[in-house]
Amino acid sequence: MIGADRSAAAPTARITDPWPAGLPPVGTVDQITDSTDVLIRPAAARAVTAAAYGLS
Repeated sequence: MIGADRSAAAPTARITDPWPAGLPPVGTVDQITDSTDVLIRPAAARAVTAAAYGLS
C-alpha cells in the first residue's frame, strides 16, 4: 500500500507498553517469506516471525 507508513503511524503512536512499542515495524509472516513450507507449519511461521523481530 502506498503511504502505509502514514496509515500505521496513528495506531502505533497509541502503543503505551514499552515492549511492543520497541519492536521494529515488521509485517506478517507471509510478508517475510513466501515459502509454503513455512506458512503451513505454525511453529515454523512463529520461528520465522521471532527471527525477524530479533527474538530468537
